[in-house]
Amino acid sequence: MQNLNIISFKDKKIFLDNTEIKGVTDIEIKKHASDIADVILKIKSSIKDLDDD
Repeated sequence: MQNLNIISFKDKKIFLDNTEIKGVTDIEIKKHASDIADVILKIKSSIKDLDDD
């Protein structure tokens, strides 16, 4: 059996395996045309103060 990751949404927040993902700017979900179990999830986020020294 493969490892499963759970993405959930609550109160306008996004969680991956019960850990909040902050700064999300975009979510993209793609599935393989002939295999409903083959799914790619891309989450883009900005990280506050990443460029600060």
